[in-house]
Amino acid sequence: MRDYGKVYTRFWLKQNVLSWSDSAKLLGLYLLTCPHCNLLGCFRLPIGYVASDLNWDEQQVAKALSELEQDQFLIRCEESGWTLIRSFLKHNPIENPNQGKAAFRLLKDVPADFVGIASLLKSLAAFQARLPEEFSSLFMPDGNPVRDSQRSDDSERSNKPTVKTVDHIQFEDFWDVQIRKEKKQKPKKNGCAWASMKIMNSPWKS
Repeated sequence: MRDYGKVYTRFWLKQNVLSWSDSAKLLGLYLLTCPHCNLLGCFRLPIGYVASDLNWDEQQVAKALSELEQDQFLIRCEESGWTLIRSFLKHNPIENPNQGKAAFRLLKDVPADFVGIASLLKSLAAFQARLPEEFSSLFMPDGNPVRDSQRSDDSERSNKPTVKTVDHIQFEDFWDVQIRKEKKQKPKKNGCAWASMKIMNSPWKS
């Protein structure tokens, strides 16, 4: 949890902010300074949290969130509650490598299918020098974020066994089955041999 949140005085002078309803203004200020916000300005925020903190009903919260989203102040997934303040990193930059490490850890918690992930990655790209090297793997050579489908395809390909691995597995399975068969057959052969020996040595053998 943060100890404080930074808000520039010109927040109140922006034309779009001046056009907001009072509820949207308060909610915008709340999002910038609330204990749920973090280094990324991207965090999970169920409507119930806001309703409890501001003593609003959920309908009022939903209406104010929709107003802020329409004005492109934020990107939000209604189902999961994940929320991104679009220009947060512009006013709250990653200042050093230690912050970069902390920011990257937070990034790993953001769902890959979050609707605002591409926007977040592009904002973070401005601070790539202060982020771990692993961050660069999230981008294609042309500088665009790697799409979720591409990342999942790469992951699936890396998890698929090679032809040699498949052949090895099949051989091991075959050999294991063959050994079990031989073990089952050996007692029968020994039993037959012992019975034959008893018959040959029997005094009643004609």
